[in-house]
Amino acid sequence: MVTSLFEECLGLLSKGIASNDGTIKITDLLRGRSTKEKRATIFIRKDKDIVNLMNVTFFVGIKPWYYPWIEIAYSYDFKIDDSKVFFYINSDIEITLVHLFCDALPPAGKLFVSYDPDDETRKGLMMNIPMVLSRLGFLMFTYGCTWFKDWYFPEGGFEGGQKLQGEKPLTPTDKKRHLGQLKNEVLDFILEKKKQSYISPLEEKALNRGNIFLKNIGID
Repeated sequence: MVTSLFEECLGLLSKGIASNDGTIKITDLLRGRSTKEKRATIFIRKDKDIVNLMNVTFFVGIKPWYYPWIEIAYSYDFKIDDSKVFFYINSDIEITLVHLFCDALPPAGKLFVSYDPDDETRKGLMMNIPMVLSRLGFLMFTYGCTWFKDWYFPEGGFEGGQKLQGEKPLTPTDKKRHLGQLKNEVLDFILEKKKQSYISPLEEKALNRGNIFLKNIGID
């Protein structure tokens, strides 16, 4: 059931997806905590080098209570040896995978991403930058998420790190409502920052994203 819902996504990962830093593939696709869940490791291969990128969980949902979701856990900057360093954050790898997972989710599907190693997102959210204008949140928005939540829920060792949750709208009506709420948050943030004499580099980046957001929804 899980593999049928995410068949295209898992098929692409099984064959290998080319990126600027190598070929992204999946391994160890195993049952999770129930038949509704699958867990896997995603790795990247470049020449003879293989490096694990992250653990991913795919959940098919339980109608009508829970919609499908995908969780990315422990993404990080990593190195193969002293001379080769790959960066996951802000890389072609990250963009490729977030795009792939967002596309794989149906309406109301959720993407959870642990962002502990993502300094820009972590610091931005601590500074009360709107979630959609954080580095990671804006990437999720770009590929279809219109509702966000920043959270941590203890599960006795199974919870992973602090997560940013992005959710796709269930209906066009929901999308319109979500975008209206996000627009208000973005406008409030921009107006508040215009009053300040000093804006930090992280806030400047968020303001730039805010202007792009407003243009994308038809507000200049």
